[in-house]
Amino acid sequence: MDNHIDPKGFQGPTGFWTKEVVEQYNESDPNGKDRKEPGAKLDKGKVRAGLMFTGFRRALMEVAKVSTYGAEKYSPNGWEEVEDGFERYYDAMMRHLLAVDEGDRESEILHLSHAAWNMLAMLELHIRENEDLELFCNKYMVVKEKDE
Repeated sequence: MDNHIDPKGFQGPTGFWTKEVVEQYNESDPNGKDRKEPGAKLDKGKVRAGLMFTGFRRALMEVAKVSTYGAEKYSPNGWEEVEDGFERYYDAMMRHLLAVDEGDRESEILHLSHAAWNMLAMLELHIRENEDLELFCNKYMVVKEKDE
């Protein structure tokens, strides 16, 4: 299956995709190899998630400790159901930042780790809230006008 999209006009379910979206899906090898050539890897321009894990492995482990602590204290992934979560996680993040010079006696985890966890929770909630098909279509697609 060839995953190349013709930039001259790929018609999606709600109209023609913009050039930017088409280019995003036209994968290529960073070394210029043809997609069928042995050794080709179609990852040019893709997010290099491994950099986060090698560059922030200690910090991520500390934030994972906060996730584990919260799952044991409350429930696994229960944070997703907290009413007014974004505002409450913002307040919690600020409390932890204000206490950064003190040790967290309850969890024995750095306050910066708790603050980072709360920021990630806020980011995740924000992304989920804004992640729907209509938003995607409005941002990335040019919708064909209906004949009047």
